[in-house]
Amino acid sequence: MAIRANKRITAGSAGASRIRRGIGVRGLMAITAIVPLIGLVAATWISVDDANSVGDEAARLERQARHVQSYTLLDGSLFDEFTLTLIDELGGNFGIEPAMIDMLMGTSLQDDLARVRAATDAALAQVDESALTDVIGDIRSDDMSFDDAERLFGELRTDVRVDLSAAIDDLQRLTTVTSPELVESIELLSSGIGLRAAIAESYFAYFSVMFDVRGDGVSEIRSLVGARADIDSALGILEQSASGRDVAEDPALVAFVASIDRLIDDSLERGVEEQRLGLDLASIVPRIPEIQGAAFVATGEASTNEQINDHADDVVAAAAAIRIDAEAGERRAVLLASALVGLTIVTVLLAARLIVQPLRRLNTEVDRLSTGEAPDQLDRVVGPHEVKAATEAIQRASMHFALATDQARSLATGDLDADVLDRRAEGGLGESLQVAVGRLRQALADQQEFQRRLSHESTHDGLTQLPNRNAAMAQLTRALARTKRSGAQLAVLLLDLNNFKTVNDHHGHHCGDLVLTTIAQRIVNHVREGDFVGRLGGDEFVVIAEPVQGVEDAMELAERLVDVLDDPVAVGDESIELGASVGVALAESAQLTADELLRDADLAVYRAKDVGSSGIEICDEDLRTQFLEATDFATAIRRAIAEDEFIMHYQPIVDTDGYRPRSMEALVRWLRSDTGEMVSPGEFIEFAERSDLIVDLDCWVIDAVVAQLAAWQHDERFAGLPVAVNLSGRHLQHPDVERHVLEPLERHGVDPRLLVIELTESALVNDLAAASTRLRHMREMGVRIAIDDFGTGYTSLAHLRALPVDILKIDRSFVVNAAVDPSEASIVKLIIDAGHLLGATVTAEGIEEPTEAHCLRDLGSDSLQGFFFARPQSAAALEAAAHLVEQPLAVSTDQV
Repeated sequence: MAIRANKRITAGSAGASRIRRGIGVRGLMAITAIVPLIGLVAATWISVDDANSVGDEAARLERQARHVQSYTLLDGSLFDEFTLTLIDELGGNFGIEPAMIDMLMGTSLQDDLARVRAATDAALAQVDESALTDVIGDIRSDDMSFDDAERLFGELRTDVRVDLSAAIDDLQRLTTVTSPELVESIELLSSGIGLRAAIAESYFAYFSVMFDVRGDGVSEIRSLVGARADIDSALGILEQSASGRDVAEDPALVAFVASIDRLIDDSLERGVEEQRLGLDLASIVPRIPEIQGAAFVATGEASTNEQINDHADDVVAAAAAIRIDAEAGERRAVLLASALVGLTIVTVLLAARLIVQPLRRLNTEVDRLSTGEAPDQLDRVVGPHEVKAATEAIQRASMHFALATDQARSLATGDLDADVLDRRAEGGLGESLQVAVGRLRQALADQQEFQRRLSHESTHDGLTQLPNRNAAMAQLTRALARTKRSGAQLAVLLLDLNNFKTVNDHHGHHCGDLVLTTIAQRIVNHVREGDFVGRLGGDEFVVIAEPVQGVEDAMELAERLVDVLDDPVAVGDESIELGASVGVALAESAQLTADELLRDADLAVYRAKDVGSSGIEICDEDLRTQFLEATDFATAIRRAIAEDEFIMHYQPIVDTDGYRPRSMEALVRWLRSDTGEMVSPGEFIEFAERSDLIVDLDCWVIDAVVAQLAAWQHDERFAGLPVAVNLSGRHLQHPDVERHVLEPLERHGVDPRLLVIELTESALVNDLAAASTRLRHMREMGVRIAIDDFGTGYTSLAHLRALPVDILKIDRSFVVNAAVDPSEASIVKLIIDAGHLLGATVTAEGIEEPTEAHCLRDLGSDSLQGFFFARPQSAAALEAAAHLVEQPLAVSTDQV
């Protein structure tokens, strides 16, 4: 197309140089003045000839206009009949009662179908095409399948459209009469028919994009965009007339066009296939108003059909008026021509050569410009030089217009690489247009790139460029739908890197990012072709393997990934070893959702981490049962916290000088209200420590203990006795741990020195620096810090020096051995002396025998705790047993 247009411009330019100047208008006027009689005869003959031509053409225009009108009615009624037949067939397929269809459509479907068929029969009778009548009869027969009927409807409408297009072309070719009303009426009629065709195409393309009924989504959206552009083009011409403006402002058409625009925008933004709906009752019913509005616009009830009929009538009326005027002029001219026939013949021949023919040629070029056709060759133009100059100017304007039209079409369709966009027409106007096209082209290219980049970023991880969680969940949902249809299996592999936190802590986040990108590439390189790889966040990756033949396939893939991730990752001069734990979940149940399948893989990976590093576990029914039980247990703990089901017991801690109580340790107990059973602390505390439940439980315990301390300040037996509370390692890492400890003290008005926070060694080693900062702040506020079960963890003396420790509590395992083994006693003595050197007091835990109490007292322990002195009891029991705080605890030095 670009090459042909370029050739036309070249030929036009060459032809312009070959035009020879002829006789001017002045010369012709002089000749006419010299021979007035010849001029009069010539004028008479021209009038007769023109009258005959105009009359014949007007008669042909009348017949052709009625022919076009008949085919237009046939095309519209065929569309209406097909649309109503489609609705009737769909209703039958979905088992919808006719009354329900009538209610949804707001009219009687069968009555409308009978009316439309009658209209089709009437239109067929007007065009008098027996072949079309036979096809219609076949379509309406009861033994014709709907698919065959749909095919024949399509072929029939195509044939009618071809005939209609040919009739329009004939109508335009016949229009050489210079009647503005006639030319305008034909143009409006053609545009109205084009609008009707564009609306019909938009109707089917609109619902083909919305519902998955034909073709692929991309083809359908292209068809819809093209039809939408045709609607605008037709309306642009029609709006030149009052009736056309009424059509353009028709609320039904405006609403339908707005629906098309919304659908195009949504499709470009979210993707066509993502929003296409299945053709079922659930999808159709919510869109009944849209279907009714679109059907009204597209079917014979719309204002476009009235407008087409009006313009066809206008063409007939204008042609008839021209014919009548021509016949009257012919009669007048014949009277004059009968006397001057001889001279008229000579004059007509001369005028046809010098004036009439060039003017008609000029009129032809104007018609070509209006219809966008290629201009004719200038070297064949004869006549006065003014006419030839005007023809040349029209041809140049036509070539400019054709080039601008081709460029606009390429920009509208998004074909920014088209050769036509690089071409420039001659002259200053051509240069200006080329600059404008270039800027618009660049703007559209920038917009496309931005939309592509935005779409990519919304579905991909910015670091690894893998699909993100949202994209992974969408892919998993689609994969599950495919497996349900095909009966195949798929597996979800959740990969969690081991000890990745230490990479960021020890090497920095930049190093951590490099490790993640390397790991992501390894996974992509070692999955099977067609498997999906995504990053869920942090150090978690997901692989969707589809299809798999069973557990063996999934395990083989998991083992391959574990092996490749066990290899060290080289980052600069560093070699970092990580490895990964893998949880595998198979979609064996058709009822599993994407969220449930990912949850199963998550359960499996947690079990894999519990078993050991670089482990692989498959989610089975036992694991799902454990998960449900754990969920129920977690719910019970939350309810117990909310309803104060927990009970605090207190165990005295005595000094070694007379075994008098010097403090207490608070221990939480749980009496379940739903079962009436006492739950072991080891069971619910260990469970709570796996999640943030332990934080909520710690907060409840701290508040309960501080409230008890506030109550004991009014009892001289207990006033001033500090109470120790155990704090979990997870809670120590919580950013609000200081507020959780200090706020209850302030709220209950308790001296912070009466509260002791106990932590195990293992709770400190994860992040020693952060733990030291938080503990030091609490200690500055008056709270004392104790390390529980000292000797069983990993805290070195160097670590102790960095920690604000007030009390060291020696674990019972050392106490038992020290009483019977001198070497163990030496170790305990070393621990006690080291604690004293650090400025801390030492408490020996788990004293159950007199010999143990005697031994630890002699080794230098400052205080003792254990069942030998007192078991943990409720506050009420302690208050009732006054001797526990008023005198030594049930033991004398004679006993030990």
